[in-house]
Amino acid sequence: MRTFYFFLFFLHAALSAFSQGTSIELITVKPAGYDGEVKYFEITFKVISGKVEGTGTPLAMAIPLPDKTKAFAYLIAFDPLSAGKTSVSPAQLNTINYIPKAGQKVVSHELAPVNIPDKRSLQCKTGYAYLLDSDDKLLTVTIQEIKGHAKIGDVIHYVNDRGQKGSGTIKDIEIKGGYHTDYLFEGIADQAVTLKVYTNGVDLSNASVGTNLPSSDAAASKPPAGSPVARHKTQTITVEKILENKDVRITVHNLIKFNPNPNAGDFDLFKVDYTMDYYIVDATIENKTDQPLDAGDYLLRFNFFTANGKSADDFLRVFRSGENTNDPARQDANKVDVSIFGGTSKIPLAQVMVKYISTLPDYDTRYKPQTEAINKPIPARQKIRSVNATLMGVPPSYTIEGLGTWDGVAFDKKKLMFVPIKL
Repeated sequence: MRTFYFFLFFLHAALSAFSQGTSIELITVKPAGYDGEVKYFEITFKVISGKVEGTGTPLAMAIPLPDKTKAFAYLIAFDPLSAGKTSVSPAQLNTINYIPKAGQKVVSHELAPVNIPDKRSLQCKTGYAYLLDSDDKLLTVTIQEIKGHAKIGDVIHYVNDRGQKGSGTIKDIEIKGGYHTDYLFEGIADQAVTLKVYTNGVDLSNASVGTNLPSSDAAASKPPAGSPVARHKTQTITVEKILENKDVRITVHNLIKFNPNPNAGDFDLFKVDYTMDYYIVDATIENKTDQPLDAGDYLLRFNFFTANGKSADDFLRVFRSGENTNDPARQDANKVDVSIFGGTSKIPLAQVMVKYISTLPDYDTRYKPQTEAINKPIPARQKIRSVNATLMGVPPSYTIEGLGTWDGVAFDKKKLMFVPIKL
């Protein structure tokens, strides 16, 4: 029954008219239950300005906060009251993850404005996105972990849990309970905000949303016509070296030394270390067996190596700090990282690969199919070339001695595939 009444409340709230010019002061506040982030309170109050119709229809209200933001609330009152009058019957106040106190003001939304900066950014996570109507580009999604600000009309950029990169324009912002607002801000409860977004067709489910700029600001950030555009620096180094075992032959044709320009105006979802030298691997992967071959582990572990089996993965890998800690769990994570996964530097390097791909003309039609193919089981006796098979990152001071990768469950020097190179 509780869930049923919860549904009725929100249905009524969505259909209710919003109060205008109304301000009340809470006299008594008594908790009356909760449902997730929605909290119920039994209250009495005095009308300071405006009027309360007292029809029992939820009114969208706001509670001004000291940080110049506000909490969202719905007032359900049964006494018609004008300014100066005090409620006779208990009323109900439903808030979104906020506990009000006696003496606080609750006002109609125009009396609690929030300063949303012109130059703003938004970061958040999304839940499952649903289609709206028959348009596969118009999606609705709840968000959480909100940081920053956004307004209707802002352009968002995102990467979903499958690594797909998308963008879209915010068309509507709804607070749980049916109130539609022009903006959102940090501090609103998780799952309390639903966005309606017109996307470029990329799924918005389970995504990380990055920098969010109004289209007008984005246009202003473009360099004026005729001015030079910041470019990423690339240098192709011919290698033509082979790493091979009984199952696979990896022919490295070129290493592309890549130094991304931090001033190129690219969208950075994850932090990039611009002090490093990055090397993109242009290689052919050949399956020498009579069965499909998954080359994923070979490419994950592929890196600069020394002849004694030391990998250059150490510079960027995620669990490196576990080497110098007394925490057994972090020490174990570091050991597994090195001996099983071959290091996790490929995780922070994903953003660098996105930058490199942006320099390749017609990437989606010319190169992407081959790269996707090597990330699936390669058919028996087949070979596939990818111009961005994987990548490495090392400091400029690093001395490059050779290339390598390895086979097996755990690192074994005997299973290291190594070839010396000089660049």
